[in-house]
Order: sequence, then structure tokens, then C-alpha cells
Amino acid sequence: MKSFLKFISMNVLLSFATMQVIAGYNEDPGKVSPLLPGSEVPSAEILSTTGESLNTQDILQEGLSLVIFYRGGWCPYCNRHFQEIAEVESSLKALGYRIIGISPDRFDSLPDYATDQSLSYDLYSDSSANAMKAFGLAFRVSDSVNERLKGYDIDLAKSSGEDHQLLPVPAVFLVKDGKILYTYANPDHRTRLSGKVILAAAEFVKNQ
Repeated sequence: MKSFLKFISMNVLLSFATMQVIAGYNEDPGKVSPLLPGSEVPSAEILSTTGESLNTQDILQEGLSLVIFYRGGWCPYCNRHFQEIAEVESSLKALGYRIIGISPDRFDSLPDYATDQSLSYDLYSDSSANAMKAFGLAFRVSDSVNERLKGYDIDLAKSSGEDHQLLPVPAVFLVKDGKILYTYANPDHRTRLSGKVILAAAEFVKNQ
């Protein structure tokens, strides 16, 4: 009986893991699989600040881009990271980089967020979680953590307009002509890549 129950348990776990792979997300942010350098930019539909549907391949097929996946305008660590990147923004643009921010936030909330944070970046909404899944960053926030966030007046469903409870592991990608040449993703959302490191990586990628 114990062997049978163990067999059933293992199959349930395997089936659950398979469902996660098919769904394109993980239950554990520490187990996501970000796209690695050398990968082509995947196809994913995202929304502009006006609600226009655009494809990541079309946006990133030419030139140099710094792509930042962030959790949302409600995240203080994301806001702090953007402000640090702003310190090297002029240098990045002088190298020819376009700075792009992608989050699960609704598209109609992005203009106000950009104004509040004094951002001049191109912001896109991934409220449907297409891009975070395609780039290998998506994980589902557990029900207990979701309730805890609500205690801090953070409502993921309200922010995204969806009830999937998916967030991206914060990540930075450097893209050149449709190919990812640099990847940084950390499941610890408190740890971000410094502006100086991003600039150094951007200079290296430009010369590849």
C-alpha cells in the first residue's frame, strides 16, 4: 500500500510540474528559467500605453535595447531600480540603447506611473503574462502571499486587471538586433543589478 501511495504521489507531482511547464509559469520564483544569452527574442503580445497590441519581436528586432521586467508600479524595489538606471540613462542612450520596461500593470496605468517616477522609458503592459512566460520569468504568487500583499494595500488583480496572480522575476536583458546577449534575473526581488553594472554590460554587448 505504501509503495502504491508513493507511486500515486510521485505521479501527481510530476503531473503538476508538467502542468506548470505547459502553463508557462512556475510556483516557485527560484525555479524559473530565464532565456539565456544567444536566445532569439520570443514572440509575445504586449500592450502600449495607448492599448495598442504589439509583438516583442517587432519591437526588439532592430538596434540595441535594454529590457527591464519589473513587478509593477506598486513595488518600491522596482521604483528604486528605475531611479538608479536613470543615473546612467544618458550614457545608455549615447551608446544607442532604447530602454524598455515591461510589467503586469494595466496599460492605462502606465502613463501616470511614468509621470510620477519621471521616467522617459518606453513602458509596456504584460497584463496577460504573455511576455513574462515567453522570457521564462513567470511565477504564480501563492494565495497566502497574495493575501499578505493585500494587507499592504497591494492588489495584484486590480493592478493587472487579471486574476492569474502571476509576476515576473525581476530581470534585465540586453538585446541586439533581436538576439539576447545578456541576461540577469534574480528571484530575490530585493536584489537588483546596479546602473553601473548595466552600463558596463551594455558597452560590452554593443561591441559584440
